[in-house]
Amino acid sequence: MKEASLKIREEACANHILEEANSNAEVLINDILSKAGFKTIQIDTQAPQSNACSVA
Repeated sequence: MKEASLKIREEACANHILEEANSNAEVLINDILSKAGFKTIQIDTQAPQSNACSVA
């Protein structure tokens, strides 16, 4: 089970899944807020932690 978890983490990091998820979330939130009538929207995202892709 630990090997599978490690493999998933490695693949997610190699394919930049965290960055892509962050970007997708920004687009989604922007869309929701604009449909709710907000005219000026500023979304400040946080990059994945530097150790998010470190192999333990």
